[in-house]
Amino acid sequence: MSEAYAFTRYGGPETGAPPGTVAALGGSRVARARTARVPDEVAALVLSGALDPHVTRTLPLERADAALRVVEDGHARGKVVIEVGG
Repeated sequence: MSEAYAFTRYGGPETGAPPGTVAALGGSRVARARTARVPDEVAALVLSGALDPHVTRTLPLERADAALRVVEDGHARGKVVIEVGG
């Protein structure tokens, strides 16, 4: 367990690799665009049918506890969606 901690502490959960390891293996850092453009593009892919997120359960916010249980118990065969508002 201490080895796993030592591995993840370098870059946190996003990189998970000690400094220099990614470049040494021929990789590069992933830069994320944190704008509305990204979710808009994903939504367009879903609407066009190019991307299928495979939603297996949709539950209202009031049943978020049940949605989380499905995921935590390992029974989710796809995405579990919690609807907010509407």
